[in-house]
This record gives sequence, structure tokens and C-alpha cells, in this order.
Amino acid sequence: MNSLVILNNESESIKYLVSRDKRLAKVIEKVGTITYVPYEDGFSFLVNQIIGQMLANKVASVLQNRLVDLCQGSVTVEKITEMDEDTIKSIGISSKKAYYIKQLALYLRDNSNYLGELKFKTNDYILRELTRF
Repeated sequence: MNSLVILNNESESIKYLVSRDKRLAKVIEKVGTITYVPYEDGFSFLVNQIIGQMLANKVASVLQNRLVDLCQGSVTVEKITEMDEDTIKSIGISSKKAYYIKQLALYLRDNSNYLGELKFKTNDYILRELTRF
């Protein structure tokens, strides 16, 4: 399990951002400390991002929890590839999002190192890659 990450004025990454952009520095000052637990699994992270697009956070959270329940506790490539799109849609996820989730799972089933390889690519490359699904 990943541990809690705390970003504040003492964090090297925050110091860097503040030094590079004065407007962003003001926003960071207003926001204050940020804490989060990083996802351990890139697939479940991407699925949650797909679900959450264009939705209120509460709605996205409900749908994400329903998908976790549907997957018996863990959203994995294997569990999603075993489902049909109608099953994914049955919990309230739109047809398009169910399609994208299913296609991503099928691709990762056949290309298991794909997400690991993205760690070494540029942001532009990653954006192009992930939006081609």
C-alpha cells in the first residue's frame, strides 16, 4: 500500500513550482497543504479518471464505488475483461465510458507492460497515447 504524500511549502516540488511561477505561487499559498495517497495501480487510476470526467466528484465517487463492488473489491484488467459493456453500464456508467474502460482493459490484457513504459515518456506522448483509445 502506498503511503500518504504531503505537499507543503517545505516540499521540494512545491518550492520548485513556486520559484518558477509567481501566479501559481499565490494559488499554492491559498490552497495550503495537500495530502493524498497515490494509486498503486495505473489501470484503476485511469478507470477512475474516465469515470470522473465531466461529473461532480460525489457522483464520480458513487460510480467508482459501484464499480469496485461489481469487481468484488478491486478493479483489475482481468475482472473488467470478463465483463461485457452492458454489465459496466448497469451501475450507471455511460455507454461511451463503459466502452473506453472495456477497450483499455482489453488493450492492457494484451500489452501488460504498457503502463509501466509510459513512466519514461513525455507528457505530450502520454496524452496522445491515452486519448487514442
